[in-house]
Amino acid sequence: MGGGASHMVIHNLAARTAFEEKELSKLHEQFQELAARQGSPNTITEEEMIEGLKLVGIDEKDHTLIHKVFQMMDKNNDGQVFFKDFVVCCSSMVSGDVKDKLTFSFSLYATEQGTISKEEMIKVLIHTNSSASWFGDPCMSEEEIQTLVEEIFTQHSHDGVFKFADYMAAVAEHPVLVQFISGKGPVTRQASINFDSSPAGEPAASAEEGAAPAPAEEKTQPQQEDAGSTNEQGTTMAEESNPKLYYWPIAGRGELIRLIAVVGGVKYDESGDTSEAGDVASFGSPGSVPILQHGDLKLSQSIAIQEYMASIAPGFADRTPVQKAKDTHFACIMEEIIQGFAKTLLGDKNPENLKAVMDKWFPLLEGLIPKSGFVNGRDGPSMADLAVLTIAEGFMPFGAAYKIGGQDYKTYPKFTALVERAKAVPAVAEYLASSASIPGRL
Repeated sequence: MGGGASHMVIHNLAARTAFEEKELSKLHEQFQELAARQGSPNTITEEEMIEGLKLVGIDEKDHTLIHKVFQMMDKNNDGQVFFKDFVVCCSSMVSGDVKDKLTFSFSLYATEQGTISKEEMIKVLIHTNSSASWFGDPCMSEEEIQTLVEEIFTQHSHDGVFKFADYMAAVAEHPVLVQFISGKGPVTRQASINFDSSPAGEPAASAEEGAAPAPAEEKTQPQQEDAGSTNEQGTTMAEESNPKLYYWPIAGRGELIRLIAVVGGVKYDESGDTSEAGDVASFGSPGSVPILQHGDLKLSQSIAIQEYMASIAPGFADRTPVQKAKDTHFACIMEEIIQGFAKTLLGDKNPENLKAVMDKWFPLLEGLIPKSGFVNGRDGPSMADLAVLTIAEGFMPFGAAYKIGGQDYKTYPKFTALVERAKAVPAVAEYLASSASIPGRL
């Protein structure tokens, strides 16, 4: 976070966590003291994290659990944890609501496929039991935990594992377990748990099979972190600067970047004149666009820019590794479609070649898209959903390819329904109303 966390950063963290600004300021000072022991004022090691947890009242002796907590905080897998990640994780452990704590416990042991087994759920609750001061009393014996988990899996699991939404629903139906986790007595599902989002990337289950998903609640995006800070890669951001995108006024490889910024809450500038950027080779570009500058950081390659924009977007700050992977997956498929369409549009414009690109990729997208909700099971669209929206509604090269090739993406029902859900999100609708490159027009 640089030499110190700015007031804006502290304000944003206070809005997103259970800590007050005064507490965060003091905690950041103590965090920096710990970090400085090994030469960096910005990050702490696992050993230093143990001391850091004691600052918020967590004195855990279970080294296996502590290691898993550290792995959750270590977003870059480099053995270092930044202040923001430390605070967000501690907030869930110390003061989160029932959903926060269930999400945290699930994330500790969930597989890469976003599932948890009976054995892992028992481990979760045993570790929670040994750390009851985190989540509140009363505690349960290991025998009681095993009996309860057996009951839950017998009633709710058909294949021996739970996905996140199923796990949340099953636990919520057992007041004893909810009381154990929250320390606040029995809690009903309707009163205490919102099932709209999943950290493991799975779409939340609807109340009835085939029922239309409830409209997502409009959320106010937290403000962007102070641009005068140092980012997690050590690149200095220019004071009060916005990221600046250089790209033509078409959809192409720029539209997804724009949508990520708009939906994620990042203020950005844009220009079609690359001469303003100076030597494009300094961006790692041979002369092609898009390129992006943010302070000292210069980037080329559209997927790298998309990932960076999502990484600094307050609205996407809580994406899990699985959700980030899915986002990148869809962005890469979009790039494949762009290359396929562009080759023909800039060549012989053979409709059959354009059809072949659609026949290759659109059935695969149709298979990856959920019947309801968004790709990552979040309350609103992330990069994956916005990639689908770009493919559907951006004119160049997509709309041009559909027109010349005589094809219609609306023949794919799940694809089409996801596009409509994304377009209905207020931030997206407002952007579409004024965009010159999407939907479907120059």
